[in-house]
Amino acid sequence: MEHAESFDGHMNEREFASVLDRPVSLASLSWFSAGWVAIAVVAFLMRVTNFSALPLSFSEASLASNALSIVQGGTIPSAAGQAPLPTVLTALALFLFGSSDGIVRIVPLLAGLGSIALIWWLGRWIGRGPALATAALVAISPTFVQASRNASAGGLLIFSSLLTLAAGLTWLERDSRGAAAVFGIGAALIVMSDPIGWIALPIVVIALLILSGKRTAPSRSLVPFALGALVTVVIVSTSLFVHPSGFSDFFRQSLRALWDQHLSNAGEEWHLAFFQLTIDETLALGLAILAVIFAWRARADDRPRDLLVPGLLAWTVLGLICGSILGGKNVPLYTLTVLPLTLLAGVGLDTLLQHIRWSDVITPRGLLFIIAVPITFFAALSTYGLLSSDIGTDAAAWIFTFILVAIVIFAPLLALSIWIGRSMPVQAWALVALFVALLLAGTGLRAAALLQSQTISRPGEPLTAGDSTPAVGTTVQQIRAVSRDMTTFSQDARDPTGGHGLSVAVDSTIAQPFAWYFRDFPVLQIVKPNEQYPASNEPQVVIMRPDHPTILASTDGRLQRTMTLSTVRAGTLSNPDWGSLLSSVIHPDRWERFPHFLVDRSVTRPSAPTNFVLSLRQDVVTQLYGTTPPAGN
Repeated sequence: MEHAESFDGHMNEREFASVLDRPVSLASLSWFSAGWVAIAVVAFLMRVTNFSALPLSFSEASLASNALSIVQGGTIPSAAGQAPLPTVLTALALFLFGSSDGIVRIVPLLAGLGSIALIWWLGRWIGRGPALATAALVAISPTFVQASRNASAGGLLIFSSLLTLAAGLTWLERDSRGAAAVFGIGAALIVMSDPIGWIALPIVVIALLILSGKRTAPSRSLVPFALGALVTVVIVSTSLFVHPSGFSDFFRQSLRALWDQHLSNAGEEWHLAFFQLTIDETLALGLAILAVIFAWRARADDRPRDLLVPGLLAWTVLGLICGSILGGKNVPLYTLTVLPLTLLAGVGLDTLLQHIRWSDVITPRGLLFIIAVPITFFAALSTYGLLSSDIGTDAAAWIFTFILVAIVIFAPLLALSIWIGRSMPVQAWALVALFVALLLAGTGLRAAALLQSQTISRPGEPLTAGDSTPAVGTTVQQIRAVSRDMTTFSQDARDPTGGHGLSVAVDSTIAQPFAWYFRDFPVLQIVKPNEQYPASNEPQVVIMRPDHPTILASTDGRLQRTMTLSTVRAGTLSNPDWGSLLSSVIHPDRWERFPHFLVDRSVTRPSAPTNFVLSLRQDVVTQLYGTTPPAGN
């Protein structure tokens, strides 16, 4: 018989040991834990690499200027109330860490990484495997990466939607008042992230009701839900009670922006939502279709009904319908569909991996099949390339090459792959599908990595429409450097450090992002297009639109340069040639266009980017280029 240990009020040495002194057993680690760590590292690297390579866009700079005004105790325009959450959080970041492009973008970065943590929380309901697969897809998704790297509402909209869903499921399962309060907070954050949140919130609630089954919310938990939502709206909209009028501005401006930007343009460019899914989320789209097929087969086998796939499918369809109908296509609008589609794709990827018997894969026959499939694929590409190319003047050389590639190489490889696959009827098709998924993952990874590396050279990328070009950053750096050289010792109360003494005038129609970058210049003026400076008092630096040259009375003696301001969505995407697009489906010689497009984003009708004119006075030109400046345009 065992005797209970007596407690004398003293702790022994083992009980007193700190957490750092306790041994860590590697046996407690699992493949799932290693997978989550690896996904978190990949997601962080994908989002932080070249984080501030491109200058802020118009919307990013407007957000940064409003946030900085809150930090400095100034006023913000009432229109900023349409999305108070990004403004308030950016102001907090600027207050804590200072003002720079990287700090302006740190809020969506943290929201993107936090979304992966929320997917881990959702694993309680969707399963550990689907949650891990979804997180892997989110880490390399171009849409999620763009939402995490730009100071827009996309990242916060994704984070708040996942928070609302996870908290709502917890609330309905456990009848927790704390979860009800978090659910209310998440619902408030959705509508305060972006005006599109008024559409996103009902869709998330519908998905929550489907996924939760027959569970209902008890009436006593509605009070914490309402208080959580109300307190969050009041605190965020008033910037922690600094701007009391922000509460009314939020409802008025948010609903007005919803109408002006989306509802009033209903049906405009309806096809872009479908194009964006096909272009940037090809992998998620294919895996989501697999998930639906797997769920349908399970239903046909009279297995227990699972509401996961039907709920995610309904969420995806509703998001796609709203995303296609509403106007003002942008990244936050695309997230309406991409978020549930990626969750559904995670279920498909997990089910696909479950159909593979890995014990057979590591056998000699399985390893031979794994090697034969990619080699056969690339041999098929070579054969197709020969068939679709011109024979040229040397027909004999073409015939010899075709026989070598098609008959000597491709045909035996195809026969070998089929022969091996027939002996593995259970997982052969799953291995082929996994190989295709890896190829699509590679193209998606490349597209995500190049989002902020190239803009003008990738005109077919819908996610970068409206982003500032590198020319904006180069212009700003040059003007700042010249200002330091010319006015370092011109210090006064307005410029105590010196170096910001150049007089700069910016066209009001393109005030941002230049107003943000020249915020420390005391002689910065925002000029309306119909205003004009007298020739005797012209600014040293003028930035204006090419069609607004009337800001200057005369351009004599000034250097004029036309430079690219921002990218514009390609005409091939905005106004596609439907006849050519549909005919390409039935013409084999055009099938290679889409794979090429996934890699290089080349289009037949790229749109010209928007431009700005940089006009420099002669003293600035001499300081910048010397006595022999290059010719302007």
